[in-house]
Amino acid sequence: MTLKTDLVLVEKLKHINSEYSRIFCLPEMQLLRHQFRAQHPIGLFVFGCMDGRNNIPNAGELPAGIIQNYRYLGGAWEWWNYLDLVFYNDLMYWINQGKSCLVFVSYHFSKSDKCLGCAGFDHDVDKAIKSNIIFKKKIERVYGVSHSVVFPVLLGLETDEEALIIHGNNHELTLNVAELKEYDENGIRAILAEMFQKIQPEMLKFLLRLIRGNIEHVAKIRASNRSIITLNHCEWVLALGQGLDWFYRPNQAIIVGMYSNKPEEAIIKAAGIIEENISEGRISKEEGFVLLASSSFRSEAGVEKPRACERALENMRFAKKVIGNNFPQLTDFMHPLTVVTNLDNRKFIEVKDIHF
Repeated sequence: MTLKTDLVLVEKLKHINSEYSRIFCLPEMQLLRHQFRAQHPIGLFVFGCMDGRNNIPNAGELPAGIIQNYRYLGGAWEWWNYLDLVFYNDLMYWINQGKSCLVFVSYHFSKSDKCLGCAGFDHDVDKAIKSNIIFKKKIERVYGVSHSVVFPVLLGLETDEEALIIHGNNHELTLNVAELKEYDENGIRAILAEMFQKIQPEMLKFLLRLIRGNIEHVAKIRASNRSIITLNHCEWVLALGQGLDWFYRPNQAIIVGMYSNKPEEAIIKAAGIIEENISEGRISKEEGFVLLASSSFRSEAGVEKPRACERALENMRFAKKVIGNNFPQLTDFMHPLTVVTNLDNRKFIEVKDIHF
């Protein structure tokens, strides 16, 4: 079949990135990030599912660019070499500045419909929690169980209302934001003190801010009376790599971090969701979908940017091969776009492939 145009969705994606970058670079937004980091001088990280509904920064009403996100199939994290290297380098960026790091290991589920939960864990929330506890313990074995510098926390997200569930150190004590009628700082502080022994003051302060933001966010979701059906998969972007935090729109993108030693498994799962979206009419056959390969860099000087370009190009070549071998029917609907994102302004640059 013939698609309407190869440019409609690609141009739409470029516009989304451009608008995000414009807002990200506004003087008041930059000042807000500086102010937030001065008030909360810690490194912040989230490990989560590739599902776009799992959006912790948005649920906490946090300024853009505050949290470093890692995404993979179902959030089923394993300690492979590339993940170890990337995570270590990101941690050391903050630790070398004398700051501690709060690391959220997250899962998501729907309270109204089990099938709206995480497909990577067969919609089984208990299975997701157990897997994330295992990964949290790996972080503790590597970076210390005392949590004096790196503090991992198990975090749930109920996607109907986008309410957070914070698990204590023993994983049994929890704080479900959906059950809080108002922000009682002293009461919440006492609950967190019981859940987390010897928590650092700056980390406690951030958790209080996260909870306050989530209370406000849940109230907005409830007031909107949105239909649960809008939470079903409608993704028209299959994105791979890093530097993708500019695209956080629920149910529009599946984001696959290339961290596993078998990344084809995640790509096959994501492509299967795209194929179902097309066959079920949730996205247009005439418009198709965007296969987005991305990497990121901080400095224009030296080798950092060229390295990012090569990573993005290799991700695209690999994804095309996997999709072509497993879903050849999807190639007619696919619009490839390879980019590298400048982390200073969140603006991406298109990278053209090199034909040897």
